[in-house]
Amino acid sequence: MAKTLLQGVNDVFKRLNLIAGDSGELSSLTDSARQQWIDVAVQVWNEALEELYSTAEMSFPQELAEN
Repeated sequence: MAKTLLQGVNDVFKRLNLIAGDSGELSSLTDSARQQWIDVAVQVWNEALEELYSTAEMSFPQELAEN
């Protein structure tokens, strides 16, 4: 099952105990109170994906868009 960037950020926030359960999930990647945390989580996901593609010696898809 494919995961969206928003779902990935919510998963990171849950593991860091920044949100509790589904009721505290973000509905978008824009939230002034938590924007710094959101930006860091997005950057970490981007770096992880780049590392995976580079390790697999595949070109990073250019059609990816920000959520």
